[in-house]
Amino acid sequence: MSARNLPASRFTGCLLFLVGGIIIGAMFTYLVASQWRRLHGVAQVPLPQPVVYSVYVLVEVNSMQLPTPQVEAVWLIRVPDNHARLELIGLPPEQFRDQFDPVTGVSETLLHPYALEKALGAIVYDRQAVAQFVDTMGGVTLMGQPANGTDLLAFVDGADPAKPGDRLIRQGVVMQAVVLQAVWCGETLNALDMLRSPSLALIDQADLSTLLSWYYPLRDKPVRVLLQLDS
Repeated sequence: MSARNLPASRFTGCLLFLVGGIIIGAMFTYLVASQWRRLHGVAQVPLPQPVVYSVYVLVEVNSMQLPTPQVEAVWLIRVPDNHARLELIGLPPEQFRDQFDPVTGVSETLLHPYALEKALGAIVYDRQAVAQFVDTMGGVTLMGQPANGTDLLAFVDGADPAKPGDRLIRQGVVMQAVVLQAVWCGETLNALDMLRSPSLALIDQADLSTLLSWYYPLRDKPVRVLLQLDS
């Protein structure tokens, strides 16, 4: 070994010694801290577990009396496993218009980009059922004015087709109004009427009853109304 390389070798050896000392010191500190917590009954804080969601689909069609109903609105209902809240996510309705499925509500292929989880069922309302449901609640307040079910449908139908996302935004305004009215009504909403209100329930009846038991009355749990606006 030449005299020229000696200082570099010594420096490298010192650096390795220093790094090794840090690692050993950290391991020792961890072991001592763990032992202290065990002896003094201090539990380690568990890491938060990821929330697992169950997903259902809420679909509005023009009429269930038609041979092939046309889809007008699609919402994902996301239910976390701790049932601490409820998420309603509105999807762009245009791409689902001709994709009604009598078994799943809408095409599962089209749903996939918006939901990582497979939908466990669907609840379908046609326009008439939507209007009746809103009227059963006593109407809602829309843009500061009282509105019945027919008014809500007309408000959504007034969307400008030249404005991308306008129909979905209006649907979001309506959904928010319906949720606020449901929160205000609380237990005065008849649970059995709510179970009978869909035009078509493509969901296990036990699941539907369980959902109702978790979120009825609605005022007990926060509800988030979100919109998936395509850019």
